[in-house]
Parts: sequence; structure tokens; C-alpha cells
Amino acid sequence: MTDRKKMNNIYTFLGLLTNCMTRFFSVAGWRYVFGCSLLAISRFFKLLTFFLPIKIFLVMNGEKVPEYLATLFPKLEFDSLILILVLLVPILYVCFFISTIAHNRLVGVHLELFLKSGETTLKSIKKLHKHTVKAFADFGVIVVSLVMLLLVDYPIAIICLIIIIITMIFFDKTGVLFGAVDRILFARMPVKQFIELVTSVNFLFIFFFIVIEFLFFDTGIYAAIFALLVGRLMCQALHRLSIEFIYIAKFF
Repeated sequence: MTDRKKMNNIYTFLGLLTNCMTRFFSVAGWRYVFGCSLLAISRFFKLLTFFLPIKIFLVMNGEKVPEYLATLFPKLEFDSLILILVLLVPILYVCFFISTIAHNRLVGVHLELFLKSGETTLKSIKKLHKHTVKAFADFGVIVVSLVMLLLVDYPIAIICLIIIIITMIFFDKTGVLFGAVDRILFARMPVKQFIELVTSVNFLFIFFFIVIEFLFFDTGIYAAIFALLVGRLMCQALHRLSIEFIYIAKFF
């Protein structure tokens, strides 16, 4: 176990975390990776189950096939489009349930195999395994969210990347991720609540930038709403990842 006093920056912590995850990868690593990936995928399915109904109402309000879909599918009729979108909603919910169940199955089997391998150098393996899975999945959510934003709205993607970097540097300097402090600021705010506050402010910044882009630049309503929802998903993932870092740091 590493001396907590020596773990005073994010680079040391990430080195320890990488070493820990490498050990998990060493035993049936594909189960670990796919289990984490399925958790991340389930979060995106959950996002789509929320976004798609909004899109359906927007399309119905417009009473015509959106231009970009009309370009891709010239013969697509309005009624057919609505029917396809409505049918996609339950399909996405099924995909969400399947990915969640498959995640739990793969991660559970991997933990059993890892325990049978005789690995005893990690402290509280079961809890550490659970937290690293969640951290790995949320990191994946952040990366994929940035890629999706690059494809839909690259200025917002760049802004989100800058916000994430600044936030992690801020968390690193204040030591909130490593248990160096229990409360923050004059209000004596608990660390977890402080992290939630910071990530919520991050989302407000993203929202304001999207509004400015929509008002003064050529950004469509669908792209703006999608960027807003992906930005929200990314901020939630950053919040969860930061909390998982706090839990994981306790094991070293």
C-alpha cells in the first residue's frame, strides 16, 4: 500500500490506478474491458431513450421530414419517419436493458476468475474492482462524448475538452480527489457536494456556449439539443469519475 502523503498529485494517482487495472487485465482481460464498455454503452442508450422522444415531437411540430434526412433518404415520407422513430424508442430501451444485464454478468464473472487466480496484493479487491469498472466506463463515456461532439459540433467539443482539463487541474491542485481535504470553501462544503457543484457549473458553461452558437452561428436545433444532452452526459460522467477517484484513492 502506498503512503497517502506521497500521493499528492494526479500523475502519481493515475500511475497507481493504471498498475491496478493492468492486474485486472491480466486475468480474462477481455471480460473486464467488455464489461466496462457495456456499462458505458448502456449510458449512451439511456441518453438516446431521452433524446429520441424529444426529436419525435420536434419533427412532428415541423410537419415535414428534416432536410438532412430528406437528402439522405429522398423517398422517405413523413408518416413513415414518425413510425420508424417511435418504434426505435422501445428498441433502444431493450438495448439499454440488455447492455446493463450483460455488463453485470461479464464483470461478475471476471471478478470470480480474478479471485480464483490467487491475486492477493490488492487491498479490498471486490470493492476496488467495482470502483475501477465504474471509473473505466465513465472515462470511456467522456472520450466517446468528445468524439461525438467533434462530429456534430466541433467548437463545442473543443470547449468541453478545455473545461474538462481545467476542472481536473483544479481538482488536482485543491487535492479533493485524494482525500487531502474534507470540506471546501468558506461554507465548509463537503468534497462530494463541491465536485457536484463544479461539474454543474461546467454544464452551465457548455449550455451558454451552445446558446451563443445557436443564436449567432449556423447551428441547427437538432444539433444544438443533441450537443446539450451529450454535454450533460459528459458532465455527469466527469462527476461520477471524480467521485470514483476519491473511493479508489482510499485503497492505496
